[in-house]
Amino acid sequence: MRLQGTNGKHSWIQFYPSGANVLNWKTGVNTNGFSIYDISNAQYRFNISNTGNVGIGATNTKGFKLGVNGKIAATEVKVATYANWSDFVFKNDYNLATLAEVENHIKEKGHLKDIPSAEDVKKDGFFLGEMDAKLLQKIEELTLYLIEQNKKIEELQKEIITLKNE
Repeated sequence: MRLQGTNGKHSWIQFYPSGANVLNWKTGVNTNGFSIYDISNAQYRFNISNTGNVGIGATNTKGFKLGVNGKIAATEVKVATYANWSDFVFKNDYNLATLAEVENHIKEKGHLKDIPSAEDVKKDGFFLGEMDAKLLQKIEELTLYLIEQNKKIEELQKEIITLKNE
């Protein structure tokens, strides 16, 4: 371990495990906050900005409190609150599109209404809470379509029985 002084912008501590220069990391304070820097691979591994934003493998959190450049594994993720949940689909005044309208939208746009296209997701990403609500909306709409289909099937079965009995 070697304690470095300051060069006016940075002050840090460098670590050399077992005296070898295998993992050459430095940690300390710079003009943007606190960081751990991997000298061997010339990458910032962990950052806490002066505004409290945390970057793991990323120096720019793009305005979010946490930015991660890489995959995340978790046993659970909770979206704390979300005001626009999809229960409105079951309200009497909800305007459920006809299946013909859904089909036309898919033919014209190449994706479901109110769901971003693959191109949009590739360009802008998406918010999990918002996407979960939209997917739930589509599931609830499918449920309404199935209920309608089931009613039609039951009517047709009654007609068939009536015709057989004549």
